Amino acid sequence: MRRITLKKFVLAITYEPKIAAVLHGSCRQTIRRGDRFSEGDEVLFHGWEGTPYRTPWSWRKRVELVDVEDVIIDDVRGVQLCGIWHGWGSDNVRTLAVLDHINPPTGTGLREALNTLGSGMNYERHQIIRW
Repeated sequence: MRRITLKKFVLAITYEPKIAAVLHGSCRQTIRRGDRFSEGDEVLFHGWEGTPYRTPWSWRKRVELVDVEDVIIDDVRGVQLCGIWHGWGSDNVRTLAVLDHINPPTGTGLREALNTLGSGMNYERHQIIRW
């Protein structure tokens, strides 16, 4: 019996170190601002041929979310997982960076990537989504 997905989303992957890993299946996680995702949602990831929103899509990958974890991210404190704060230098945040294919795979690298990609960092709600 086929499982019915809850919602469908179209999301771009623009972080260069992550693109090949998503396409090959070695990266199965991304962190997104907000709280709109649920387990079972369908996501169509894609990349751009050139400038985002100004060029055609270069690739597509459809997935179903199998795990969604709500977190709080703060530029100073780090990441709040299950109600506990983990600083940017902690092993837990480093593990998130490794799973997210951040370069370099450190908590500081994750912090810089989130800042560069425009994710809110001042006690903002995020979700770690896995497929």
